[in-house]
Amino acid sequence: MFENSKIQKQYKDKLFSEWLEDPIVFGIVENDILVAFIEGSTEEWHKLFRISNIFVGENFRRRGLEDRLIEKMIEYVKTLNNCRGIILETQTCNYPAIQLYKKHGFKLSRIDINEYTNNDIENREVRIDLLLKI
Repeated sequence: MFENSKIQKQYKDKLFSEWLEDPIVFGIVENDILVAFIEGSTEEWHKLFRISNIFVGENFRRRGLEDRLIEKMIEYVKTLNNCRGIILETQTCNYPAIQLYKKHGFKLSRIDINEYTNNDIENREVRIDLLLKI
């Protein structure tokens, strides 16, 4: 059913995260329902493109949609003139996400042991930033 799913639309609007400057969103639509999307924007101050959100509906996971979205965003960012890479944030407790990003060439860029609380290490939820150099 999803082998033929296409990334059908490119949205240039503040659909999800209002704090982003000039966001771009790619989505996968099945039967007129948005089942997956990836969102991001360029952070001019350090010439990086930040993926701020990746979502795949629970019933649509582990079917390769997340791979296709990441590949589409990488392809898009490579067309930008002033981006030196793609950065994203996840947590050390999100092992599936870390493995997904590593598969696409992202590498550890930053660790923040106090991003969420003063007990991030004890809570086993430490923020990490992963970077893909372009």
